[in-house]
Amino acid sequence: MQLIRNAVLCVCAMLLAGAAQAHASAHLSFTGPDVDLHVDMNGSGATQGESLFFVAIDPGQTIDEQFSYTVTLSDEALPAERTWSFCTLVVFHSDCGPEATGGEQAAASILIARDMRSADGRIQDRVIFDHFYSVPGTTRTFSGTIDYIATNTSDVERLYETLPVLGAVFVDASAVFEPPPLVTSMLGLFALVLSMRRSRSPIPALVTRATKPSGTVRSGADFVLSPSSSPAPMANAPILTSSRSMRNSVPGVLLA
Repeated sequence: MQLIRNAVLCVCAMLLAGAAQAHASAHLSFTGPDVDLHVDMNGSGATQGESLFFVAIDPGQTIDEQFSYTVTLSDEALPAERTWSFCTLVVFHSDCGPEATGGEQAAASILIARDMRSADGRIQDRVIFDHFYSVPGTTRTFSGTIDYIATNTSDVERLYETLPVLGAVFVDASAVFEPPPLVTSMLGLFALVLSMRRSRSPIPALVTRATKPSGTVRSGADFVLSPSSSPAPMANAPILTSSRSMRNSVPGVLLA
């Protein structure tokens, strides 16, 4: 019983150490001039990544900077409760993710925008705020380019601006427990030992010792000589008696 108790405690400890694997996820990659942004979320949660984009525009000129993005969103259409509360840290364009639906979902957003409370009004541009959403039971990948276009309306002065580039991901996921392979093997072994103990069956031996049946012929070769033994082993061999009469007399051999 002590062995069984220890085995149960060991398996329970390993089960508690196992992690719940969530299958919904979101991955965002956004690259461009001086920008290399990667944001990932596996399982329930939300997070953001931020980079800065610097522009310099000559008087009366327009710039067109191109960025590339790849977004992969996955969910398995399982029930899921929202376990997080998160909004991006850009006050003038805060993003708190999609509304909770009671099921798995994944979303991502990309933002390029100036804070107009302090931005130079002589630069004209548009806010880039794109959103991507998963489809239940699928894995979707979005890829493409985004152009940031800005114009310097001043005819005499070169203008400079620094823009935040923000990427955010949001995931509602159903946690599915997957025990480690070692735990699965131990559970199988434990079940085998328990079933054998219940049936009181001995554990089968890997090697079975052979036994000699009674009445076999024995000779002096069956006895191992020691250093003090006589050089004539048959002369000192033990005499075996039998209740049965000997049909034939063979020198040096006794029939039992």
